[in-house]
Amino acid sequence: MTKTLFDEMRSEQNLFAAWRHVKRSALKSANSEIAGQAAEFEHRHQTHLKTIGRQLRESRFVFDGVTGVLKDKRMRLAQKKNPRPIAVASLRNRVVQRAILQVLQPRRARDTRDIDTRYETLRDERLGKINQINVSKYGVGGLIKPYGGVRPAIELINDAVDNGSRFFFQSDIKAFFTKIPTGQVVDFVRRETCDEKLSELFARGLEVNLANKDELATYAKLFPSGGIGVAQGSSLSAFAGNVLLYELDQELNQGGVTAVRYIDDLLMVAPDREALEKAIAHAKERLEAFDFQLYKPSPGSDKAAEGECGPQSINFLGCMLQPKRCVPSAKSVERLNRDVSDMISKSKAAINASITQGKKLPPSQSESFVIQAIGKKVYGWQKSFAFCSETSVFASVDADIQTKVSDYRNWVHKKSKSAPVDVRMVVFGVPQTEHMPIGEHH
Repeated sequence: MTKTLFDEMRSEQNLFAAWRHVKRSALKSANSEIAGQAAEFEHRHQTHLKTIGRQLRESRFVFDGVTGVLKDKRMRLAQKKNPRPIAVASLRNRVVQRAILQVLQPRRARDTRDIDTRYETLRDERLGKINQINVSKYGVGGLIKPYGGVRPAIELINDAVDNGSRFFFQSDIKAFFTKIPTGQVVDFVRRETCDEKLSELFARGLEVNLANKDELATYAKLFPSGGIGVAQGSSLSAFAGNVLLYELDQELNQGGVTAVRYIDDLLMVAPDREALEKAIAHAKERLEAFDFQLYKPSPGSDKAAEGECGPQSINFLGCMLQPKRCVPSAKSVERLNRDVSDMISKSKAAINASITQGKKLPPSQSESFVIQAIGKKVYGWQKSFAFCSETSVFASVDADIQTKVSDYRNWVHKKSKSAPVDVRMVVFGVPQTEHMPIGEHH
């Protein structure tokens, strides 16, 4: 008997692959509680995954309530804006949501010998038109490479500008996550897959049931409810948006207009203003039917912009675009420099406290660890902009990072020069075995 999509979703192999993905981010979480829960889950992952699989098979799996968090509350209220509603899901929720996505968006490892291998999209005839959404040329956020990611979006726009598109319009889609009508998305998945069990679980996986609704008080209304909205950060949210807006993504790419959408960020270019204005009007009309809105461009706005390609640069997905030119945006460069400076600053504070106050130095704040962490961050940043067209910005970034790292290393050696040798070794990142507990049996 052929396995159904639901059967594949609840399989041990798929659940384990889902946990492997969830684990990577959870163990690295800055939230110590989440990282601790992930460590506990990992120690007993076989038991946890078998329990989840059994509950799914017996139709007994129930998603946990989520914790509503008001991100940047103080800052946004000072700006007379509502806090950003973030729903923090349990690990078991995240595993099942990821397992659902892996069936609706099937993939294959490119190199099974590489633990960090990338994946490529597979076609599954049981998914019907969902296969088209998974390889969309115009709605690329949340898709698997080579169809998804920043690079295909940038290359699509660059090609259009290089071939005569002169005018652009870009805007975030206002209230994107909190306004998605999930019923329409679930109905589409049900119709295309003809898998009732999977569709029903998918519907429940999109729900946001707050466990701390009373604590949030009036702010609870900011979170998705009643079949409207999805959780920002959920592995299913981008997929739901792609399903909902797939037809619009295709419609906008007519009459000489090139349009690309990355989750809730829309950019359109056209050879003349008339064609562009027509596309903007169509986008507004279609989006307003879902209770979405586009922002109106205004000077200094980071939500929307419009103008002529060339005289005005386009800042899109961390890149600055001009005819025949694509480089990391000033904000992207500034963010990298700020992150590196923050890493160095935290390490300096910890090292200073260790030398002057005798406080224990966390290994993650030692010189060698921080240098390696900076290296990984810079490497990842460069890889994310590998498609850019010139090296001048990268040379400038290298010079800035070189100065920061050199100053940091000089500071460490000067600060630790008169410290006892065992303290210096710990500062450098070499643990002192004499200070380790001995005689313990594990």
